[in-house]
Amino acid sequence: MAKSGRTAASGVGSDSAWRCPSWCVTEHGVHQGEEDWVHVGKPLPVVDGLHAQLCMSVDPESGRQDGPVVLIGATELTLAAAAALGTALVKLTL
Repeated sequence: MAKSGRTAASGVGSDSAWRCPSWCVTEHGVHQGEEDWVHVGKPLPVVDGLHAQLCMSVDPESGRQDGPVVLIGATELTLAAAAALGTALVKLTL
C-alpha cells in the first residue's frame, strides 16, 4: 500500500493503528517484513555527496519504535545530537 493518506506500514499486522509520519517519503508495501516498517525522510544534501535523513522504524504488531534518528552518511545521531551539531555549525560562522 502506498503511503498516500498516511496509512499504516504494511507487513505483518498491517491493520495496526500506526500511521506513517508526515515527513516520511517511503513507499510502503513494496518490501517484505521489517524493511517495510522503516520510515525515511527526504534526503537533505549536506556536503560532498553526503545527505542527512530522518529515519525511524515501528513494529506494526508491537508498536515498538526505534528512532527517529538523523542519519548522515553512516553516522546515526539522536535528534538532540543533530540539533547540537547544527548549533555548533552555526556558531562557527559567528
